[in-house]
Amino acid sequence: MSSSSIRPLTPTPFEPTSIDRFADTPNYSRYFVGFAIALVVSILLFILLARSVYIDVEPIDGVVQLDGVFSIPVGERYLAIPGSYRIGVSKEGYVGADDEVDVSWEGVQNFHYRLEKLPGSLSLSATDGAHGLVYLDGRLRGRLPLQIDELAAGTYRLRVDADGYLPLNQELLIEGLGKQQDVELTLIANGAYLSVESSPAGATFSVNGKAVGNTPFKGVISPGSAALKLIHKGYQPWDDLVIVKIGDDINLGEVTLLPAPGELEVRSTPSGAAVTLNDEYRGTTPLTVTMPDDSEHQIEIYKDGYQRLVRRMSIAKQSTERMDVELARSLGAVAFESNIEDAAIIIDQRPFGKVNQTITLPTRAHQVLIRKSGYRDFTGTVTPRAGVEQLVRAELISLLEAASPLALVTKNSIGMQLKLLRPTNTFQMGAPRREQGRQANEVERTIKLSRPFYISTHEVTNTEFKQYLVQHSSGRVGDQSLDQTSHPVVNVSWDQAAGFCNWLSRRDGLELVYEISNGVVASSKLEANGYRLPTEAEWAFAARFSDQGMQRYTWGDSPAPSADSANIADESAIKFIALIYKDYRDSFSLTAPVGSFTPNQHGLFDISGNASEWVHDFYEVKVIAPGVVETDPAGAERGRYHVVRGSGWKHSGLTELRLSFRDYSDTPRNDLGFRVVKWAN
Repeated sequence: MSSSSIRPLTPTPFEPTSIDRFADTPNYSRYFVGFAIALVVSILLFILLARSVYIDVEPIDGVVQLDGVFSIPVGERYLAIPGSYRIGVSKEGYVGADDEVDVSWEGVQNFHYRLEKLPGSLSLSATDGAHGLVYLDGRLRGRLPLQIDELAAGTYRLRVDADGYLPLNQELLIEGLGKQQDVELTLIANGAYLSVESSPAGATFSVNGKAVGNTPFKGVISPGSAALKLIHKGYQPWDDLVIVKIGDDINLGEVTLLPAPGELEVRSTPSGAAVTLNDEYRGTTPLTVTMPDDSEHQIEIYKDGYQRLVRRMSIAKQSTERMDVELARSLGAVAFESNIEDAAIIIDQRPFGKVNQTITLPTRAHQVLIRKSGYRDFTGTVTPRAGVEQLVRAELISLLEAASPLALVTKNSIGMQLKLLRPTNTFQMGAPRREQGRQANEVERTIKLSRPFYISTHEVTNTEFKQYLVQHSSGRVGDQSLDQTSHPVVNVSWDQAAGFCNWLSRRDGLELVYEISNGVVASSKLEANGYRLPTEAEWAFAARFSDQGMQRYTWGDSPAPSADSANIADESAIKFIALIYKDYRDSFSLTAPVGSFTPNQHGLFDISGNASEWVHDFYEVKVIAPGVVETDPAGAERGRYHVVRGSGWKHSGLTELRLSFRDYSDTPRNDLGFRVVKWAN
């Protein structure tokens, strides 16, 4: 190769072609096309996936909001992709709704919401300021004028009762929506409108004894005669009488009240002292005395057994003064004597020891009782005098001597026959330990009864008891009645039996034995001469005592009843009682007419059989030392149960048919009645 053909390369500047310049510029049209394609695809996908959701709202103008995965409103509906959404509905005056829902793949879905109105407020008043009671739907809501908040929208039955006005009844529409409704009611007066003022004001105004307001007063008063009164502390009461007619308008104007006279509050030790003002009796202490005027007046305070106190004083009008006095005792001596040296003295129900002594007593009337067991009581009244010794002498006579002229048989005001019993000797209650059928509560005791007494020959009948308690029924057993007229009354409580005794005592003008409060016996006074239940000792004497000794059974000492001896649980009663006395028939299934069977040795009927009997005593098991004699025992002072004696139509056993059988109860029974006693002197 020749050297002339070799030439060095010379650098030449690079110039890009037109195509290379375009490649370095951004291609926006490509991005736009891509976005448009994505948007179209998204819309097509939404249309493909979205479901129609309709949300109905009552009221229709409620504002609806649907929040969730993806939704758009389209007219009256929403297009929403399935998923969880929250629907909110609101409207002024209504309780809004806030709910979570799931939009499913179903094509069309509906949701319905009914908005409740917000509660409203109600103000009620009356045109003339009446203060009646307000009832909504029968429920008392208060007194006019009345504001009620949070009252649900709707229609209510409104009733207003106001004194002096006719009742108002009407329907009341509560709009609700949180609004306040003011309703003024027009009440129609059931009388006359009356107005009155007083000087000074503030007096209590009353109509027919009932306070209706204070002065100045304006209101309605009922038609008819109206006694009006104004009372103001420190002033004299004002009175007037008006005749009121419906529709009247009575204006009494202004009443000038006069200053009240002065008052004296009188208290004494002891209290209960009599007070006179200017020799005029005003009452007993503690007492408030109204003075006639502000001049000087004479006050006397006195009480039996105390020295009289006299004062003179004056009290200014509209003022009150107080007088406290202690009365000095006034005493006198009384000597008490008797033909029985160890007789007891009881003065005003307090024991004072034995007779033949002198006692100093207040100079007032005293009730005196001089008593010795077995003798007739001496009673009287003595009023001691200061500085003068008085004498009370009691001549006591024995009860047996006093009873000698008494009738053996007598009748009371309802025709009930009573037999005189005169206990003279001691006798035994209870039963020996070895007696067949004996119970542990039949402890033997030695008894003495010191006074003669009358006892009814028959048990009290239904006819007799119903004169006291008309509505009483002895009841039925199965298809048979226990309420027949001449049969013994049963199903009576012990307190009811005592109540009958008191009722009978009132009829016959006798002193009551039982103190009864609310149908229950609170206490008893056995020394009273009225009717009562027999004590257990009296019942035992009447049932068992004879000259030959204490009888075991009404019919004798044999346990087998003789014919026509008693109405017990026999073969006639097999329909009603499982355990009967075989081979004996008394012809009565239940009770029998009183007096149908043979009387006992004292002429008393149904001591055994027919009905068991309440007696006075509380139930107890009393153990007395051998040889001790109990005089006129009357049982425990208190207890739950009362003693029941004698058998009845339900009894057939050896234990129950014995006259010494003791039972007890605190409730009525259909085989339990009673008979009555009273002192013979």
